[in-house]
Amino acid sequence: MISVFILQAGKVHRLSPQERGELLPNLRAAGWVEVEGRDAIYKEFLFKDFNQAFGFMTRVGLQAEKMDHHPEWFNVYNKVKVRRAG
Repeated sequence: MISVFILQAGKVHRLSPQERGELLPNLRAAGWVEVEGRDAIYKEFLFKDFNQAFGFMTRVGLQAEKMDHHPEWFNVYNKVKVRRAG
């Protein structure tokens, strides 16, 4: 089962099975995939260059810090691979 999280009232909480059923189709439509054998979702982002990729990571990193909810990610030049585990 995928543990997707949402921000509600300034805090992150684990989605209920009903909430997952409602939100996962939208995540899949946006290119996120479930990680086999893990409680996680994954997506690769491609950018024009390293500057855009690094800017994306900076913006996401600042939001993740505010939420105290941090992704696993990997960056090489213009590619950012993100895995969000539960």
